[in-house]
Amino acid sequence: MKRFLLSVFILLGAFVFKASAQQYVLSGKITDVNGKPISYVSVYIHNSTYGTTTNEDGIYKFNIPAGTYNLVYRFVGYKERIEKVVINDREERRDIQLEDEIYQLKTATIRDKDGMDTAANVIMRKVIAKREYYLNEIKSYSCAIYVKGVQKLVSAPKSLLKGGVSRVLDLDSNGRGILYQSEQLSTFDFERPNKVKEVTIASRAAGITPTFSYYKASDLQANFYNNVFVINGLSANGFVSPIAANAFSYYRYKLIGQTVTNGRTIDKIQLSARGRATMLLRAIFI
Repeated sequence: MKRFLLSVFILLGAFVFKASAQQYVLSGKITDVNGKPISYVSVYIHNSTYGTTTNEDGIYKFNIPAGTYNLVYRFVGYKERIEKVVINDREERRDIQLEDEIYQLKTATIRDKDGMDTAANVIMRKVIAKREYYLNEIKSYSCAIYVKGVQKLVSAPKSLLKGGVSRVLDLDSNGRGILYQSEQLSTFDFERPNKVKEVTIASRAAGITPTFSYYKASDLQANFYNNVFVINGLSANGFVSPIAANAFSYYRYKLIGQTVTNGRTIDKIQLSARGRATMLLRAIFI
């Protein structure tokens, strides 16, 4: 059976520099403590949404006027890092190493009469209580969006590599390679409850036409603050949010550990559907 890896990342930008300012390239590579590149790390200027994300090789690059900036490097599972960067009259390279986020593990779990993790339930009730507040906090917004989608074959049976198939698909000796890649730049306007306007500025695609892919930001809307959300291309049915008003009827929660980052307590919670699916949810309280 063929296995595919679909990668999609979005860059939202609402922080605009003066068009007349001289721009310089800020670039670098982000790795973990073992020197392994970290893909899709958010890199942006503090207190703004202007920035970029790293590619599959951990490389980032974007243009910025001369000045002094606090640059934020953030990715789930790693400690957030803020670096002061001075841009003069030349390009600047800043390589960054991110440390693993260390969670203090729970030593004991207290369960209620139904066998549910009491600590996790207390946290999730607080999250669910704030759901409507955050859902209605922003009435409308406008931004520029860059979407890149990649479909990669990460493994394949040897039979697939015979008869010139690997050459046609441009696969390596292990049957791996990029089958499809798309990019799109657009402007995006949203107004509650569901008014969306997206205008394409530029787009391109290469490779074999995929079974499904994401070309537009409007295809990627999945708001967990809604009780039910839909992910186009994955299912015709909606998904019950893990913080829905009736979430306890669909999910079980288990507190795995806690950590504190920049004054914020982050609880790592294992989310188990009342079926087979399992995922991790991080609840952040300030």
